[in-house]
Amino acid sequence: MQSSFGSLGADLVTVRIWELASLALFVYGLVLVRRKGNPVFWCVYSASALVILFDWIWNRNWFGAVSYSDLFIPAWSARGELQPFSLAFVYCFFFGIPMIVLLEKRSDLDRRFGKLQWPLLFAMFAVPQMPFEVLASEVLHLWVYHVVPPWAVFGVPWSNAIFSGLVGCGFYAAGRLALRWTWQSDAATFLQVVKHGGAGLQILAVYCGKIPSTRVVCGARRTGPTVPR
Repeated sequence: MQSSFGSLGADLVTVRIWELASLALFVYGLVLVRRKGNPVFWCVYSASALVILFDWIWNRNWFGAVSYSDLFIPAWSARGELQPFSLAFVYCFFFGIPMIVLLEKRSDLDRRFGKLQWPLLFAMFAVPQMPFEVLASEVLHLWVYHVVPPWAVFGVPWSNAIFSGLVGCGFYAAGRLALRWTWQSDAATFLQVVKHGGAGLQILAVYCGKIPSTRVVCGARRTGPTVPR
């Protein structure tokens, strides 16, 4: 019979509550993304779960050595160490949900903060990382880092905060780039894409019926046959 306390001292009830809370926040994120209806948001939210792979590589073989409680439901295990399945949910709500809001408000961020938004976004993802990790590792005993000072603060590697900020900014940059090149159904947005796409893209747009049947070459529009048939 499995003990109610895991290898690190975490209580089974605490672990299950953590997993259920992570799942609930993950489902909330799914509902939020579905309401937005933007395929780019689906991609960003799904990609957030893949941080679990980076977590495994980094924490197994690189700087941030960590062991998780054996009470977690594992996604996989190797050499006696497991990777909790719930971490995929954690990364989705920690990165994915804020990212959806930020990407939706990107125009407001550009107008209000300009380039200053980038260090602010870095801090937004970096600052909460350490309290979150200290709670999970030192208070709830869900995992433990095998790192000592000066490389750790309250038992948690301070590099985690830096990587959290970098991952957050990386997702935001990738999401902005994807949204920039997403073709919208309205003609006005499409014409902005076509305007900067050169003559070849403009002629293609005429063929596809996205813009009026005029001759469009290098941004100059003249009436006449659309393109040679």
